[in-house]
Amino acid sequence: MLSARFKKSSRKALKVISLSFGGVLLLLFILPLLFPKAVSNKIKTWANNSITSELNFSKARLSFFNHFPSLTLTLYDFSLKGSAPFESDTLIVASEVSLGVDLSTVFSKTVKINEIYLTKGNVHVQVDTDGRPNYNIYQSTAPARATKEDTSGASLHIDRIQLEHCRIVYNDRSLALNIKANDVNYVGKGNLKSNKFDLFSHIGINSFDLSYGGVPYIQSKKLKGDLITKINTKSLDLVFEKNDLKINQLPVQFKGEFSFLRNGYEMDFRLGSGASTLAALFSALPAKYLSWMEHTDIEGDAELSASLKGKYLANANRMPDFTFKIKVREGEISSSGASSKIEKLRLDFITSLPQMNPDRLNISLDSLSFQLDKGHLNADIEVTGLNKPLVKAKMDADIDMEQWTKAIGYDKFKLQGHLMAKLTADGRYVPNISVPAFDFHATFSDGSLHFEDVKEPIKNIGFAIEAYSKDNNYSNVHLNVNKINAEALSNYIKGYVQINNALAPQIDANLTGLLHMEEIKKFYPIDGIDLQGDVNVNILSKGAWVPAQHLFPVTTASLKMSNGAVKTKYYPHPVEKINVDAMLVDTTGNFQALKFDIKPVAFEFEGQTFHLKASVDNFNDPHYDIVANGAIDLGKIYKVLGKEGYDVDGMIKADLSLHGTQSDAMSGRYAKLNNKGSLTIKGVTVKANIFPLPFYINDGVFRFADDKMWFDKFDVHYGKSDLHLDGYLNNLIGYMTQKDQHLQGALDLKSHYIQVDELAAYTSNSDPADAAAGVPGVVIIPANVSLTINAAADRVNYNSIDLHRFHGQLAIDNGTLNMSNTGFNIIDAPVVMDAQYTSLSAQKAQFDFHISAKEFDIKRAYKEIRLFHDMATSASAASGIVGLEYHINGRLDEDMKVSYPSLKGEGVLTLKRIKLKGFKLLNTVSSKTGKEDIKDPSLSEVNIRSSIANNIITIERTKLRIAGMRPRFEGQVSFDGRLNLKGRVGLPPLGIWGIPFSVTGTQHNPNVKLGRNKDMDLQEGKEE
Repeated sequence: MLSARFKKSSRKALKVISLSFGGVLLLLFILPLLFPKAVSNKIKTWANNSITSELNFSKARLSFFNHFPSLTLTLYDFSLKGSAPFESDTLIVASEVSLGVDLSTVFSKTVKINEIYLTKGNVHVQVDTDGRPNYNIYQSTAPARATKEDTSGASLHIDRIQLEHCRIVYNDRSLALNIKANDVNYVGKGNLKSNKFDLFSHIGINSFDLSYGGVPYIQSKKLKGDLITKINTKSLDLVFEKNDLKINQLPVQFKGEFSFLRNGYEMDFRLGSGASTLAALFSALPAKYLSWMEHTDIEGDAELSASLKGKYLANANRMPDFTFKIKVREGEISSSGASSKIEKLRLDFITSLPQMNPDRLNISLDSLSFQLDKGHLNADIEVTGLNKPLVKAKMDADIDMEQWTKAIGYDKFKLQGHLMAKLTADGRYVPNISVPAFDFHATFSDGSLHFEDVKEPIKNIGFAIEAYSKDNNYSNVHLNVNKINAEALSNYIKGYVQINNALAPQIDANLTGLLHMEEIKKFYPIDGIDLQGDVNVNILSKGAWVPAQHLFPVTTASLKMSNGAVKTKYYPHPVEKINVDAMLVDTTGNFQALKFDIKPVAFEFEGQTFHLKASVDNFNDPHYDIVANGAIDLGKIYKVLGKEGYDVDGMIKADLSLHGTQSDAMSGRYAKLNNKGSLTIKGVTVKANIFPLPFYINDGVFRFADDKMWFDKFDVHYGKSDLHLDGYLNNLIGYMTQKDQHLQGALDLKSHYIQVDELAAYTSNSDPADAAAGVPGVVIIPANVSLTINAAADRVNYNSIDLHRFHGQLAIDNGTLNMSNTGFNIIDAPVVMDAQYTSLSAQKAQFDFHISAKEFDIKRAYKEIRLFHDMATSASAASGIVGLEYHINGRLDEDMKVSYPSLKGEGVLTLKRIKLKGFKLLNTVSSKTGKEDIKDPSLSEVNIRSSIANNIITIERTKLRIAGMRPRFEGQVSFDGRLNLKGRVGLPPLGIWGIPFSVTGTQHNPNVKLGRNKDMDLQEGKEE
């Protein structure tokens, strides 16, 4: 009976539990369906009021089950643009972004968002050279116009942040710091809504890279860590209290503090491994250096520490101090099966970089030593400064290289030989001025190098180096490399090179070499390449090499290749019948006797032959004789010889003969020249990883006549830009043979459309993701080029500004572009401009221009021209016609954007006929003075003269006439909208009596006070 009751009770309990569980599940399904719009609309309202950049997503879904048990609004195909100056670049893109909702606030006016989930996202954080980041996209308070009726919405009270399988890139150009983190999984928990809270985090990164100044310091490392961070949101202080990380097998502790300042950051970071092992330290090296460790035993104690401490203020050019230390004791490295091991390894390495200043760099290798059987290495090196380093060094090495390679377990090749080296150095190195006094001797004997997967070694490798300078004088530098020798089968190179006096080198060299190309694969691993032919090299040279004095060593040098062929796995047919016969001869030791002769270079490819014969003698006044004919299919031949990351296609056909001297060409003695023929280019395409877009040359003919190379029907496309060139270049031979010669010419350039931003240089980077992101640079103007260009373009676009009917004369000379009498239409207004542009480096340029615009629409200028928008901020409340006459100069950053602190200039803005509506400054003055006529006035024929320097616009005294009133004003306005103005409202009838006033605050919130102000200038922003 009890059993029956128990069964009955159990069934009832099971039903209740099942129904309850089912009800909960049903409720979890129904609640998001009942209130989807209510919740999502509140979150959208919050986003519109709080996110200042462009936000997009394809759809939204409210559910308990995306991140159970949290109720989340998931935004699919999410993207978020960055803040100025990166408004057009994406900050975050993700397949899903989920916002967790506090259930207790679902039915209240304000929904609280307490969790954020980012799934399969890409986060690209950028900071420009002025220290401006792209993540300032959140404003904590709604705009002032919000009223009681629209207070419902959402607010951030974050307790949890979670990232799943994300990629994060941090590119800080002001610090030259680049961080990449792939497959990031992160969970952060804490009471983030409090002013002070602890953030508990767990992070896992599958691949972490860090580079500074273009130099990689951490590559492809795995990171795991548990972190505790104290955060004060009011003072914007972070305290990294406990952070236990693991870089591969190396455990490290990270502690420190970080504070946000008005113009930068203050930091105190400390990283240390504590007492660790040498094996763990090696595991933190880049992956490509670790393969040899698989069968190698590594013992010993090691310790690593680093610190970054100080203030970072980009505008003040102030940087923190950096230090890095490594200590190794009793290190041993031995490979299984090796008879000897590296032992007693000791290392004390310290580097410091005060205020990140390269001139204060200090590298101290206080000791590096080890023993290897009977051999050893002892070194002490200290370097202070980078540009003009002070060097102190001692080194003594006696190493059996076979024992060395076996001890470290490196199996890619077998190296044998005996290396002995000694070095002492003391002094400062200043290029072309001084060198440290030094003495370096090294010998390598009985050497051989045998690569894996090939049958034959390179043997009898040897050399003896003697280099010294007894003092700091460049002219006392001596370098002798003797007993140079290497042999492989019947191939060899042998000889010597001696150089004395680095200022005016005296050279004595004798080198000979023979290479049977079909034998290369027997002693050097080359995959998928078949080579044929014999190469002979002979160099005999003795004498002075002083180009400034037109001195060249007495020389006989030859390079010969016969019956050559190259075939690769990328294309079925070879380049064959390659023959090269080149000579360089100087019989008396000067430029006049120097002769370079190619007789010939020839090859055949798929039935098409190409021949080149060239001779140039007397380099004081080059006499040239060049004949070239044949056709080259660039696309096919590039498949044979190409390089990864590049692609070339198209056809080049040559049929030309050039004969004459440079002096005849430059002096106009064209009857003595015999230059004729053409070089035809058809359908050429060039693609490269370092350029985001390919170059297209649809058609082009270079025609040679007299001293000129003419452009005939030369059409080029790059991206959206098209260029049609006619004209000529001259002094081509001088430009190619002598460093101080300029390429000259005159060209006519026509275009339907030019996109200037597309033509900017891009720094070399092999990462496809970075190439897509566009590692930027300025437009480079070449040096040693003197060209005049008559340009006409229907439309030119620069920085989203459209210039129509562009025309003018452009002159390129010594890396500078000058534009004179340049005219164009912008916002339907004619403009005349003279300008100068100089590229200072791949990342920086300077400009200087004078612009004259008689009449244009001020409202359109404010909306469509960024520089006018930032300089004439008051124009937001104006409509009508104005004129501008202004001269301004400054710098451009790597994004071809203006560096505002660098701007300097002066000019006048003329108000022809304008109407002010809602102009807060005058309206506030009207309110304070009680003069209603000043509010929303119409103005005409008012000249506002101003000057610009250090982020400040200084306005000269400007007088207005408004309905009998005589207002005037003067003072300063900053580019970020701060005001420091003073003025006077002159009362009728003649403005003799008036009401003084002063204006401080900002454009959007002016603070007007009656009475005279204290003459205090705005704080200037200096250029970095």
